[in-house]
Amino acid sequence: MTPKGNGKNSPYAHRKLQKMALTSLQQSIVV
Repeated sequence: MTPKGNGKNSPYAHRKLQKMALTSLQQSIVV
């Protein structure tokens, strides 16, 4: 399980996904 083998397991992709989730969470709170 290396980041090169699976993009979803890469720290960068995880951080990007986490940021997207955080943004959508903030939007749902505001609405």
